[in-house]
Amino acid sequence: MPILKRLTRLYESRGIHISTGLNPCHFGNLPQVNFTWFIKDGESLTNGLGIAMQEIYFLECLFADRQPKNVFVIGNSAGWSSFALALINPAARVVAIDAGFDRNALEGLDFTNRVAAEEGLDLRAVQAVSPDGIAAVAGAQMTGPIDFAFIDGYHSVEQVVRDFTALRPHADPACIYLFHDVHEFKLQPGLEEIARLSSLRWQLLLGTPSGMAIVYDATLCPALADDIAPFCAHESALTLVEAEFWQCRHRRRRPTAAQTRHIWGTTWPRISPPGLALVWILTYHLPARRSAAWLSLSAVSPTIGFSTLPAFAKLMRTGAFAPGAAGPWRCAAAASPPRPL
Repeated sequence: MPILKRLTRLYESRGIHISTGLNPCHFGNLPQVNFTWFIKDGESLTNGLGIAMQEIYFLECLFADRQPKNVFVIGNSAGWSSFALALINPAARVVAIDAGFDRNALEGLDFTNRVAAEEGLDLRAVQAVSPDGIAAVAGAQMTGPIDFAFIDGYHSVEQVVRDFTALRPHADPACIYLFHDVHEFKLQPGLEEIARLSSLRWQLLLGTPSGMAIVYDATLCPALADDIAPFCAHESALTLVEAEFWQCRHRRRRPTAAQTRHIWGTTWPRISPPGLALVWILTYHLPARRSAAWLSLSAVSPTIGFSTLPAFAKLMRTGAFAPGAAGPWRCAAAASPPRPL
């Protein structure tokens, strides 16, 4: 039975707003909007996000025909995935650990334990650091071997191997291990190492927003491959999608008129031919003639002629008629007669 309605209500009824499953295409392709945000007083409560709505659906599909008795979670934060596993598996003992290093993580442990008690869920959240704290917590809190482990702690290749290695002695041989954010954080080498050390099979689940990966014994869990098949991308599908993505990124588009003018440097506004002729005269011819006149007058004493008149002096101080305004025409005016208008 779907649990998203009750899961969301656990937070909403206690003043924490939930945002989950938003389409990144609607928000500037920001991938984080797909995951679960915990919002109070207009701010995010955590510096990490909960698993996405689609990943909740994956868990519901995974446990449709499975009833684990002991579930172990690495990475509790605000309790979202821990509550989801407890609601999907009401007969199981769910134990979650968190190091408490992230923002509001310790408050998240208290919140998880308080709400679990109020809702009658067999869920316990404990402050512990993986991998060193796994043995003590599993020995004290589990009622038997671990049937399912959800690993969503520190995201590094070395750490996921350490987490698995610490869990394996306390797990049932048929235990299923689910790793979050594998594709997102490029943790595939860690999964390859786990498969090499344990001889278990692993599968990347690209049909989940974070690119989760699952590790299991194919002999003891023969039906699991069919259950997770809809969340696995077929090789031919990946080839087709990647080719389409490349085409979208490199497709040649016909430039607009504005882009064409920008490319060729003709970004001037459109004006009539007489207006263009006037601009040409004011820009090139008049500054050139004024430069020639300036040079001819500068050869005479500045106390003689028009240069002594205030109006002439004011005119020559105007930027458009100063010698420097003529640019390259200044040298040409000095070397040759003025150009006729």
